[in-house]
Amino acid sequence: MTIEGGNLLMGAAWAYGVTESDVSGPAWMGENRHDIAAKGTPAPPAQLKLMFRALLAERFGFRCHTETRVIPSYALVASRNGPKLAPGSGESLGFQLKDGTLSFHNLTMADFGQRLPRFFPELGGHPVADRTGLNGTYNVTLRLADSDSEFRSVLRNTGTSELSRILQEQLGLELLKDRTSAATIVIDHIEKVPTAN
Repeated sequence: MTIEGGNLLMGAAWAYGVTESDVSGPAWMGENRHDIAAKGTPAPPAQLKLMFRALLAERFGFRCHTETRVIPSYALVASRNGPKLAPGSGESLGFQLKDGTLSFHNLTMADFGQRLPRFFPELGGHPVADRTGLNGTYNVTLRLADSDSEFRSVLRNTGTSELSRILQEQLGLELLKDRTSAATIVIDHIEKVPTAN
């Protein structure tokens, strides 16, 4: 496993299967960058996560506990006029940004909800739950700008009400404010500087 320029917030979230907003720790965890190269035999993702937890404990003195908290969230629902979504095609799972348009391929609505906070900072990293009732996979296209450079500016400045309008007009989906119970990883101890190799 190799991580270049990663931060401990991202690493802890991945290791414990939560979003970065569900990790409560010092602010520097999301700022300080580290290169991590761990040698070993190939392993399934669940085992890699356990190995990474052990690495965090050994090298950074990482200790944590889990708490359940009620946090702000969003619900993705189908609008009254119904969704405007194309069925998933034979393309692989992924996304593409081209000419101000963000395209997702072969996503379930749960996958799409998970990706929204990553692209739209105004959602505050809060989770988006799929309540559309739609099964299967879809190709989802969001046109937000006329160029890629303008698109990045739009991403930074799109508020939740504007995003909800865009989703409704282009996809026939709505974004509603909600609250949900979530497992939060609370950091009890972590060192800024790892022990030597």
